[in-house]
Amino acid sequence: MARDRLAAMRAQQGNVSSNSYPTQASGNGGYQGRRTNPYAQQDDRAYEMSDEGEGGGDMSAFYSEVRAATPGTNAGYLIRFFQISSIQDTIRTLNDNVARIGDLHSRSLNNMDDVAAQRNAAQLDELVEDTSALGASLKRRVKALEAQGGSGRDGQIRKQQTAFVKSKFVEAIQNYQTVEQQYRTKYKQRMERQYKIVKPDATPEEIRAVVNDEQGGQIFSQALMNSRYTDSRAAYREVQERHEDIKRIEKTLAELAQLFNDMSVLVEQQDETINVIQTQAAGVEKDTEAGLQYTDKAVTSARAARKKRWICFFITLVLLIIIGIVVGVVVNNQPLAAPPPSLPPQPTSVSSLSLPFSPPTPHRTSAMPAKKRCQFQIGTESQCSSAALRIVGECPHCRAQFCGSHRLPEHHDCSNLEDCRQQAFERNKLKLESERTVASKMATA
Repeated sequence: MARDRLAAMRAQQGNVSSNSYPTQASGNGGYQGRRTNPYAQQDDRAYEMSDEGEGGGDMSAFYSEVRAATPGTNAGYLIRFFQISSIQDTIRTLNDNVARIGDLHSRSLNNMDDVAAQRNAAQLDELVEDTSALGASLKRRVKALEAQGGSGRDGQIRKQQTAFVKSKFVEAIQNYQTVEQQYRTKYKQRMERQYKIVKPDATPEEIRAVVNDEQGGQIFSQALMNSRYTDSRAAYREVQERHEDIKRIEKTLAELAQLFNDMSVLVEQQDETINVIQTQAAGVEKDTEAGLQYTDKAVTSARAARKKRWICFFITLVLLIIIGIVVGVVVNNQPLAAPPPSLPPQPTSVSSLSLPFSPPTPHRTSAMPAKKRCQFQIGTESQCSSAALRIVGECPHCRAQFCGSHRLPEHHDCSNLEDCRQQAFERNKLKLESERTVASKMATA
């Protein structure tokens, strides 16, 4: 809704004339206005004054509608956006008018009949007048925009926006000055050519006097009296017209110079602020670039760290696999350890043994297997305990284990006592010899 209203107000302010360039409906046209700012109440009067002085009653009503249509938002920002947009549109209109003025100057330099020349001159005068009014209006509006001021971050944004439109306006003025200066030079060159038509042998001083002296018509009249060319009268009239064009251009250039000086003063007043803003912007840009570099370095470092962690993980995994393989191979290749030999305890009475028997060495007693109850039923518990209860043999027939007190074959249930006795003797002999061999090796080691 606000944009539609803005477009309608622009249509009311800008009228299109028959020569296809816009004119301002009001002398000071433009968008001004502001809502009450609770954060900067000191600027309210500046907005009201700009509404009355620049935008007229229509723009005041428009800004009132904007404030009423956006009660819950900051309408001041919206109004300021309309102001900046309107000033930029007016600057574009000024540039279009300058281009149109250059086109009319170019037509004026071409050969035209008197009617076309008069019509072109009238259009040029009207367009120059309207463009001057546009420049004056822009000057007032930029000053009013700058007077709004502000503090804090909002004030900095306003100063940046004001400096931007101000620089665009100064560029438009410089462009206008360049166009006028170019065509002033062309008009003077045209006057020189026309004077040489009348007086081909004219000296540079005479030509300069005709071009620059407002009373150069007298010099031109004297040249006409001695001229042999029939078109000298037409050349004289054209020189007079060019004098008028040059005077009009010089007047326009003087106005533009004054306008440019005024805007230059405004720009110089804002130079310090603009320099600070530019310095801050350069610092922010530098910090941003440094931050991007640090970010790139951080990303590279993080990737390298992750890569190293994965490398360490795989190296550790390979080492664990190798260690597991080596341990498995070593364990599989190592022979099974034989159980420690059992040495029979020394019998209580050696004379009671009918078989040759060598008692074990005392220091190997600890290597004997654990105590176990004798399996013979004829032996009493007291007899087994007194015989150290260590297993020393096994009957090859009945497979009964016997202790030191029951090693005799008579204690077995064997059918052949002689064979049992001999086998027990041989078995015990071999076992004792192996035990002595192992014991001697261990003692030597």
